Amino acid sequence: MDIALAGWAWGMRNIHEIALIIGVVALLPFFFFDINGSSDQAKTAGATVLIGVYWVFEAFPIPVTSIIPIFLFPVMGVLNSEDVTPLYFNETIALFFATNIVALAMEKHNLHRRVALRTLLIIGDRPRTLVLGVMLICALMSCFMSNTATTAVMAPLVMSIVQSASGTPAAIKPSYREFSDSEIEISRSVRQEKVDDYGEVQDGYLSSNDLPYSSVSDDGCAADEVADVHTKKQGASKFMIAALLGTAYSASVGGAATIIGTGTNLAFVSQFEALFPSPDAPDISFGIWIVFAAPFVLLCLFLLWLWLCFMYMRDVSDVNISCNELERLYGQLGPVKIEEGIISGTMTLMVLLWLTREWWGTEVPDVGDAVVAVMGALILFASPTFPRDPDSGAVTIRWRERLLNWKDCKNISWGICLLLGAGYVIAEAFTVTGLSSTLGNMLSVVGNVPVIITIFICCFFVSFITEVVSNVAMASLILPVMAELAVASGEDPLVLMIPVTLACSLAFMLPAATPPNAIVFAYDVLRVSDMVRTGFVLDVGGVFLLTVW
Repeated sequence: MDIALAGWAWGMRNIHEIALIIGVVALLPFFFFDINGSSDQAKTAGATVLIGVYWVFEAFPIPVTSIIPIFLFPVMGVLNSEDVTPLYFNETIALFFATNIVALAMEKHNLHRRVALRTLLIIGDRPRTLVLGVMLICALMSCFMSNTATTAVMAPLVMSIVQSASGTPAAIKPSYREFSDSEIEISRSVRQEKVDDYGEVQDGYLSSNDLPYSSVSDDGCAADEVADVHTKKQGASKFMIAALLGTAYSASVGGAATIIGTGTNLAFVSQFEALFPSPDAPDISFGIWIVFAAPFVLLCLFLLWLWLCFMYMRDVSDVNISCNELERLYGQLGPVKIEEGIISGTMTLMVLLWLTREWWGTEVPDVGDAVVAVMGALILFASPTFPRDPDSGAVTIRWRERLLNWKDCKNISWGICLLLGAGYVIAEAFTVTGLSSTLGNMLSVVGNVPVIITIFICCFFVSFITEVVSNVAMASLILPVMAELAVASGEDPLVLMIPVTLACSLAFMLPAATPPNAIVFAYDVLRVSDMVRTGFVLDVGGVFLLTVW
């Protein structure tokens, strides 16, 4: 038994290196047989298996694995390199790139913080209503920003509120323990790799191995977000747990409301366009998506709130909230700046143009959602700053100091761009080699299964597998299969692809499932058991809701 446990521990410590070998070993047999009489189909299947293994077990960082198709498919003779490389920057990726720039402008000038604080002050001090308001704010911010940035902004504000409530600890912060010098160096290298190389940590880019090292202080301490979970402060109220879980869950769900809100939605658009390039295929625009997905997200948020109320806020009579801290934080922002007004106006213009493209798009049919997003980014790059003199209050215009500059764009999520591009290449290879049709014929045996059962099984599988696997990587791998499964069943591909895409945003059970979960878990409040018993019901309930939606 001891030998088996030691072997298991060794395997877990070296899982990345083991996966590196397993991927290659899994690829090799595909060179020695054909699929449906085609060697290219076999090679495509083998390459997809290798990339999938590397994504799931992170043999390389996910963005590094995402550039493997540029090398692998041309070398195997499946696709031409001239056809592969343009797929890494097409209209969908340009849309993500430009909206990322606009979101960075919001963060740079603290517009998101001002909106959040002001809204919380308006909501007031009723505990249940406050949690609902926090969830709505997080969801709205996640429609245009990454869920990681949203949670990083909102979690400290939420803690400022709940710490002012009677019966709660005065200062609950992420817990710390001492690490050795070697552990500290590993911690800093992990943070450097995860953040500086390709922007902030994105959906599914945080694994359980990273959690103990995700926050390193200069004095040699690191946030211990996994170990010693049984030593959580006993004074933390159930209201505090509800507020933190509501923050994380709503940030993850809210991004599903818009195409640009999460990488899984963009992966769906890219896969659908690559698999069904026919002019008869529907155009998945910003407006069309939000009309379908926003009601689902609102209903999902309401059900999330009801479940949190049932679990943790049935009796809130002893919770007395003070908003003095919020008022202090809001006062520190000072008066509304002209820059904030320009950003707000630009975002409003972009959203209006996206929502009304069905009307004005008939006059300029060549203009898509990406063009609107790039227009907004260019406006911000061209706008000057308006510094205010602290003594006189006078405002000056500085054209040499633009509202946004290229240095601010170092935190663009380049890794997500590469991941989306890899999904495009895989879908293109499936189509060109005919593997998609072969897969459809193989799946025709399920044609007699009721579609509602198929949707439930697929969404259930995806929802739970994304607890441990990057949701964008999972979407890139499974959406081509869902498309062919729908065709084999005689259904519209969207019937399966959209629910599965939305299911990728339903990961509530584990701290490592999403960056928002990890961020709120860092506070010395939650136990893993809190997330599991709350998140399991939400995972299953979300799957049922998707099935009947």
